[in-house]
Amino acid sequence: MSYTVYDYTNLRLEKANLSKQESLSATLETSNAGAVAGETVVQCYIAVPDSRVARAPKDLKAFQRVSLEPGEKKTVQINIPISDLAYYDPEAGWMVEPSTYTLIIGQHSLDDQALQTTFSVN
Repeated sequence: MSYTVYDYTNLRLEKANLSKQESLSATLETSNAGAVAGETVVQCYIAVPDSRVARAPKDLKAFQRVSLEPGEKKTVQINIPISDLAYYDPEAGWMVEPSTYTLIIGQHSLDDQALQTTFSVN
């Protein structure tokens, strides 16, 4: 529980088309819009809307705790290896699906103000 309000803005990807050997690199701004100091946890989820296999609607893949004074703004960088997006196929082993993925960044899994963008894995 926090006694202040945080804003997440300006989500950017370093690259939107990635190979299976690369890492997804994203940055965003987070700021403390309240009157007291606090900490927020930036949570990064991945969704695969067009997956060929049944998958969770979104998976938590990374998070980062950020301390902010009132009115302070910080840039947060998140890196997720593409290999972390793999699923297990009983016949072929771990597979990274070539597809379009959605990156969702928010304060919790049901955050209706979460930032979103898409990227592709070839």
